[in-house]
Order: sequence, then structure tokens, then C-alpha cells
Amino acid sequence: MQAWEYHVIYLDPDDFQHKQNGVPIATRALNRLGEVGWEAVAVVDMEQARKAILFKRPGQASTETATPTDAEQAEGVV
Repeated sequence: MQAWEYHVIYLDPDDFQHKQNGVPIATRALNRLGEVGWEAVAVVDMEQARKAILFKRPGQASTETATPTDAEQAEGVV
């Protein structure tokens, strides 16, 4: 059976408005996670228009809890 890793990030409405090099911060964060194998599988509305985005990717056979790598945290929203 396929093992999966899961990860959640939280985005505020400002993350879609503020840009770095012309690209919204939220877009940069989502692209960076995609580059390292994470796939967004759900978006949950939180308080004050904040969004929780759930990701998954194929995991190792072990049941250890995975933590995001430095590259995945580089945008500061993970």
C-alpha cells in the first residue's frame, strides 16, 4: 500500500497581494512546494479569509512524521 506524507500551510489574503519580483508570495510558496513533490489536495477556509492548504506526496515506508525541508520553508509561509 502506498504510504503518504502530509503537510499544511496557512495563507492570508495578503499573501496573494504582496509580490516579490512580480510574483505573489502565495504563488511562490505553492510553486516551491510543487517543485519538491508536494501536491495540493484541499483548501480549507479558516477565520478572517485565511486559507489552510493541505498537501500530500508519496512517502517512505516508515510511519515517521515528516517535517518540511529548509527549501520548503524558504518562503516563510510553511
